[in-house]
Amino acid sequence: MPPITYNIPASMIEMYRGRNLIVRTDNLSELDKSLTPEALKNIVYIELLTLKDSALQNSQIYNTPLDLVVSDPVRDLPRLYNYTQWADKHPVRVSVPVVPGFVKTVKLATALNFAVKLIPGQPDSQRVEEMADVLNFYLRQSTVSQPVEFFHTMLFAFYNDNPLNLWTVCEENPFQYRYITDQGRETISARFTDTELPDDLNTFDKTFIKRLCDEASECLNCEFFANCEAYFKWPNRDFSCADVKMLLRTLQEAAAELKRDYAASTNATEKKPL
Repeated sequence: MPPITYNIPASMIEMYRGRNLIVRTDNLSELDKSLTPEALKNIVYIELLTLKDSALQNSQIYNTPLDLVVSDPVRDLPRLYNYTQWADKHPVRVSVPVVPGFVKTVKLATALNFAVKLIPGQPDSQRVEEMADVLNFYLRQSTVSQPVEFFHTMLFAFYNDNPLNLWTVCEENPFQYRYITDQGRETISARFTDTELPDDLNTFDKTFIKRLCDEASECLNCEFFANCEAYFKWPNRDFSCADVKMLLRTLQEAAAELKRDYAASTNATEKKPL
């Protein structure tokens, strides 16, 4: 297993020295002043929680991957332009919650050559329809050159018949990621900050999934269980996955289409006369 990556507030960098880190902050300039070159070596990426002017000149953190966390898609939409200079130095990802207005933010982010990570939560039917629009945009729009997660990784999981699950893709697998609250409490991710969890987080996924199956939830006979493992069943275990299954089915069909196209092109090349 790879070492655990800890998502920590910037104030705790010294406490987690030597660990793989995701460092979250509201202020890039203040973070730049407090980081040492040694600490930078262990930072997987910086999570910027408040989008504003990113006027960093000759910054030592300029080459570090940056995750722009959108809190209000409508308000934060024009602010994405402030970070185009960062993309010239290193990858930029935009994390977007699936709430009203998110589609325009996703499309602008991809136009600016930023990767995207959707934060789906438990989307209602309207939001799933909009996610389907984004998925079609990702699959069919030739100008999209950056991944849109979780779609991108799940597409290739289906293509390679790899039972990769959404907990891992969304960086919430407790075997690989831990979230440290501002108060120093260790949990799984930001969406579990107000939840009392078992002391041993390594057992959380098995305990949670077993409870769902014991309650005869729709997870029990779900065709996508290996790829989801009840990811969408939090916090409301009664959430219906009928709509989100449509997204997974579209990804599965797109992967099958890719396989057919690849096989056809390979056969055509092999039969091409000299």
